[in-house]
Order: sequence, then C-alpha cells, then structure tokens
Amino acid sequence: MIGGVLGALPDAPYVTGALELSSSRIKLTATLPGSPRVVAKTREFYFGPEGNGTAPPLLSPTGTLLTLSTYRDFASLWRHAPDLFDDRINAHFAEAESKIGTFFGGRSFRDDILGNLEPGLQVVVARAAVFRKAA
Repeated sequence: MIGGVLGALPDAPYVTGALELSSSRIKLTATLPGSPRVVAKTREFYFGPEGNGTAPPLLSPTGTLLTLSTYRDFASLWRHAPDLFDDRINAHFAEAESKIGTFFGGRSFRDDILGNLEPGLQVVVARAAVFRKAA
C-alpha cells in the first residue's frame, strides 16, 4: 500500500500529517512533497503515467469502519517485478503466473487478466449486516 511513498521518501524534505476527529469518523491525511513525474519514471505503477494516476473515489457503504483508496496499476507492477524484487520473489511470481494461467484457461495473468483491470485499489471495512429471522 505504501510502495510509492517509499520511492519518494528519500528525496522529500519533510512529511506532514493531519488527523481529523469527529463523532462519526477519524480521518488521517498525509502529505509528502515531491515530484510524482520524476518518481513515476521508475514507479509508474504507483503514480500513473506522468504522475497523473488518481485513486478511485471512496466508497461509503452502511456500517463503514475504514476506507482506503489508492492508485495501483497491478499489470504494470507485475510486468516490472524483475526490477523490483530479488530472484527468490521473482521465482514466486513466475510460479504464480504459471498456476494462475492454468486456472484462467492458459491466459496470461499479467496481460489478459490484470491488464483488463482499471488501475486502483480500494479497501473497505464495514460492519456485517445482521439479519434476524422473524419469530
């Protein structure tokens, strides 16, 4: 979730954060100055082409406890894995590609499956709806 931050952190002169509290929510916002275009050259999968990637709008279903939204291009991340990880991790990527490709009828997981997803990731944690049977 924070991979793009790690790429920009070494060149950032400072980091700021803000915490907003209300009776119904807690909101944490962090700001890291830097040039997304510079970082995007090597980490495009975190920031989007030319640093213009945007996270999906936050969902807020009933009973929401936590939402997190971020830009991630998983097809591009998978494609750049050999440059990002060591040989052991890359061997796991190759094994996963083979097994997942079999599951999807021989299709390339990176190109045919991940390549067809819109960039973006959202995590939503919500209370489960409780249904009671009428007596």
